[in-house]
Amino acid sequence: MIHHLSYPKGASINDSIPSEFSTVKYASVDDVISIIQRQGNGCAMAKTDTCEKRFSYHASTSFGLSLLGFQWKEKWYYDKTLPMGCSSSCQIFEDLSTAMEWVAQNKLQIPDIIHILDDFLIIDKSLDTCGTKLNRLTFLS
Repeated sequence: MIHHLSYPKGASINDSIPSEFSTVKYASVDDVISIIQRQGNGCAMAKTDTCEKRFSYHASTSFGLSLLGFQWKEKWYYDKTLPMGCSSSCQIFEDLSTAMEWVAQNKLQIPDIIHILDDFLIIDKSLDTCGTKLNRLTFLS
């Protein structure tokens, strides 16, 4: 079931979410090229997708849980994960991924890592060190 959270126009959930909570700036190809240039010729790259392990998100009743569910045959049904039709969902997920990137850089010693949504790219001098860093990140997610 997909909820159209932008309907009805003027009275939808998305209409009441300010744009500062739904604006996202993603990493660019130029950002990746900078890391590759810094690592130099022969560098290795590894990519992982954190969505393979789903993150659960629960809306609070103060947010308006009844607006995120639907009723059918006298029963209520709700998304148990972040509703991707909600205009603030991408920013919330991006904030989570940015936090994971920060942990990888500052706690797991993976300085050359970049993400777009749930995809993380590690770039390192050799295949061995890149693989070791990928294993560290995989353990985090």
